[in-house]
Amino acid sequence: MNGLTVLKAMNGIDDRFIAEAVPEKKKGKLLVLAKAAAAVAACICLVAGGVYAYNSFQNSQLPLLSIEEIDFGGMGFEGSDSLTLEHSDDISPWNEQIKIDKLPVYKNRFYRYEGQEKSYYSESDLLKVAEKYSTLLGEEIISYENFTDDFNEKIVRNVIAQTQNHQISVGGDGGVSIVFKNPEGLTDLSAVKAKYPFLFNENDVVGKYQEFSVDGEPLGSYYKKYEKGETVEQSVVNYTLKKMRFTHSENGEIRSVNINTQQRFSEKLGDYPVISFDEAKEKLLDGQYVSSVDEVSYISSGRVEERLIKKVDIIYYTGNNQQLFMPYYRFYIWLDLLPFERTGLPEDYEHYGYFYVPAVPEEYFVNYELFDGEFQ
Repeated sequence: MNGLTVLKAMNGIDDRFIAEAVPEKKKGKLLVLAKAAAAVAACICLVAGGVYAYNSFQNSQLPLLSIEEIDFGGMGFEGSDSLTLEHSDDISPWNEQIKIDKLPVYKNRFYRYEGQEKSYYSESDLLKVAEKYSTLLGEEIISYENFTDDFNEKIVRNVIAQTQNHQISVGGDGGVSIVFKNPEGLTDLSAVKAKYPFLFNENDVVGKYQEFSVDGEPLGSYYKKYEKGETVEQSVVNYTLKKMRFTHSENGEIRSVNINTQQRFSEKLGDYPVISFDEAKEKLLDGQYVSSVDEVSYISSGRVEERLIKKVDIIYYTGNNQQLFMPYYRFYIWLDLLPFERTGLPEDYEHYGYFYVPAVPEEYFVNYELFDGEFQ
């Protein structure tokens, strides 16, 4: 298995399923650049499992942040390809011509570390969430099972409830997944909306996505939607933290929906300034980014160059292993595939790796931890 075993990071797949499917985890190599000025200006304190420093410079009341090491999980690297981009809609609310001044940063109340998973919900709490959705579905729960953490049986990781026509899974982080046991007729999103109107809003932005294998063969497709906010800033938040993903079955029917609830169950730290696209690009070219791509193997020059940038958007990097949910510029960087990796692929096929640059300025971090993209 090589680096083209890509983790397609659409941020719509429940972390639990990824963890179960991929037992081995690899992490980016950490480079710590200490910020002496910030250390002098800040009084560091421990807060609920995360390190924050109260900012005493620039008359700001915002707590300083600490970028922790991102565990990308699994083998290979995060990325996309030309086939996926060509056959998928782009519903990002931001583009390079839009200037964003501020975006919120959130503390993840369900931060998981060293194989442990903290849960703010008991079994009865999770069951109440399942009952809420069963009521919306017009059905009663027939039975349910709970699944505890592998390291601590007192922690309930998720509850799976069965109704006559649905399976409702509620995670310890508040995430919800609904499986339609009888998806006949649910061939597109309009059919789902007609049958399940409570899942939709008037201002929804919807896109259809097609996935491909590393050999260029079509895989499954899905819809992704989020509610358009009153401002671009709110839309950027909703794009990652308040989205839904509707997945097709092999028969072409929509079989399930994953409901992202991360913003609802996170604690807002404040609205932070955002660097411009040009500033983010400058940091990228200077090597100040987070990536699971091995540049030495997939970039002939060994470093990111401007000519390799295919696309960029703004997303929140999420997951139970993140102490903070903060915005990043996500750059799609063209990768130079090895000859044997191109075997059987279309001549014009291109592959892109994800490179992330923090959207919050350096001075708002108590330290500025960077990755060089190599695996440990």
